[in-house]
Amino acid sequence: MERLVKTGAGAFFAVWFALTVLNQSKRTRRFAGPIDPLSLLIPLWTFFGPSPGTTDTMVLYRTSLTPEPDTPWRLANQVMERRGLLPILYGPHRRAEKAMLDLGQVLKQVLRDDLPIDKAQLTGGYILLLRMVSNMAKAAGEHGYVQFALFDSPGYGIARREPKAIFFSLVHKLEETSGRDPG
Repeated sequence: MERLVKTGAGAFFAVWFALTVLNQSKRTRRFAGPIDPLSLLIPLWTFFGPSPGTTDTMVLYRTSLTPEPDTPWRLANQVMERRGLLPILYGPHRRAEKAMLDLGQVLKQVLRDDLPIDKAQLTGGYILLLRMVSNMAKAAGEHGYVQFALFDSPGYGIARREPKAIFFSLVHKLEETSGRDPG
């Protein structure tokens, strides 16, 4: 029995490794896509891409009292701020910024696979990013509706180019928070 379990586990990880290798190339990604349509199980690593790390993902959001947001976009992550020596040693806000950037990357990966918006909004990256942006808006005293967007920017310290819009979320109603503790 133990041998069967070890063989089964070895076979599982061998197939998973093979699908991961196939998922790294655009030509062979079609084999992994049907098995993992939401890009949650089979990783895609892009650090060996043709130009790794040449852009920053910016998460912007806007709110409105109506389902047609008309307010200016606000930066949700502060990646472009100038950093000194102190944030290297102490930066409690960096965890949330890093999480937001990582979720933006996850969502960009899903969008690369041409997933329609109605399916993209069911992915973990979209849901968690929406939750983070909604919490930021509520913490700022906003209510009504929220929408977020992803932009690629050339990065800090690189020649200034206009950020490029790559994704606009649907408009979502901000949940009203009561003063009660749910627990």
